[in-house]
Amino acid sequence: MSSPNPHAIDADTLSGMKPLRKVVYSIGSNLGDRLGNVQGAVDALSDTPDVIVVDISSVYETKPFGGPPDSPQFLNIVVIAETTLEPATLVERAFADGPMEVVITGD
Repeated sequence: MSSPNPHAIDADTLSGMKPLRKVVYSIGSNLGDRLGNVQGAVDALSDTPDVIVVDISSVYETKPFGGPPDSPQFLNIVVIAETTLEPATLVERAFADGPMEVVITGD
């Protein structure tokens, strides 16, 4: 008699599960406490139910593109996360903390 396959998955236990999607956030700030604003955004993502922060880039300082010529420089990071949330829910949560630009790509 052979032993059960330890890698077998019972399909019944997977019903109702949502797929895990990869999300890439580009976060930047050029007003007030720039570093505090960027860190606050990362903290808010980390505290969001159903969002798992996987990786965070280094911080980069860049010149503003467009806007008034005397605009302060930006601090920017990229955050990679995984989530079971739908894109529309992610957008709703992003706008809950104030104005920002949101771009959705992929499935």
